[in-house]
Amino acid sequence: MADKIDLETMRRVTDAALRIVQSEMSQDGLLELKQNFYWEISSPERYDTKQKPQLESIGSLHDDWEFISDLKESISDANPLLLVHISALLLYVAEQWAERP
Repeated sequence: MADKIDLETMRRVTDAALRIVQSEMSQDGLLELKQNFYWEISSPERYDTKQKPQLESIGSLHDDWEFISDLKESISDANPLLLVHISALLLYVAEQWAERP
């Protein structure tokens, strides 16, 4: 089991996976958001597998995308906390790819 995450490998694999999704599912580089809301589990609970999590809040893919797309023109304003929003969107994209016909 790995004790460290190689961030460069993570970046390269994520980019490669997104390129596959883009080539197989989108001619214009856009993927339709067919869902919006999802359950969010707080960080401490997400990693405590000894207790069942309390579903505290609902997230919005539309809001997540808005946070990300607002930075398109000012990418230097991006910060690592945006990975929370990106991760929800990546999960959605992966699920859409897995469910494609």
